Amino acid sequence: MKKLTTIIALALVLTIGGVYAAWNYFQGGATGATAQPRIGMATVSYNGEKGTITADTTALTLLVDDMSTVSGSGINTQHKAGLTGVGSIAITFTPKAGADADVVNNGIKMQATLSVTKINAESKYNGKDAISVDPAKATFELNGGAACKSTTISYEQIIDALVLYEGEELILDTKAEYDEFARILSDYQIHINIVEIA
Repeated sequence: MKKLTTIIALALVLTIGGVYAAWNYFQGGATGATAQPRIGMATVSYNGEKGTITADTTALTLLVDDMSTVSGSGINTQHKAGLTGVGSIAITFTPKAGADADVVNNGIKMQATLSVTKINAESKYNGKDAISVDPAKATFELNGGAACKSTTISYEQIIDALVLYEGEELILDTKAEYDEFARILSDYQIHINIVEIA
């Protein structure tokens, strides 16, 4: 029996600036453009026995923000970059007519695996990847490992699996540094591969 697989490509998911605060420099605000994640259904493969997995990213926003301006962050260092977000990705399994009664009634068990790719392999900020994935946290079960027809992937789950600037402290003290990091970050894409598990 083949497993259902869907890959979500989130292009330009991470914006700099945004929902919580602005990056402020003497030159003025540097909030950047607010971009919503875009979903690309790169692959949906199945043998027609069970159904399809779809995902909706319209309620998800991830940000690289000035953590000194984020309420509750506990960070006082001005212009220290960190990952924040709001919302979630809605995952839906739609059973196919004729699927087993258990699948129709309860859905399937699913897991997500995050990965990061770069449009330009040489895109680095001061010799380090702008964003990457922690291999130990890249794969996680959805809905606590229980079968379901709908569930979500929270922004916290995604941020937990991501590593900003290879885990090093990132301070963007000037607008020029901010602009350069924003330019490099735009080359990175986060992919989420959602698969059925046994």
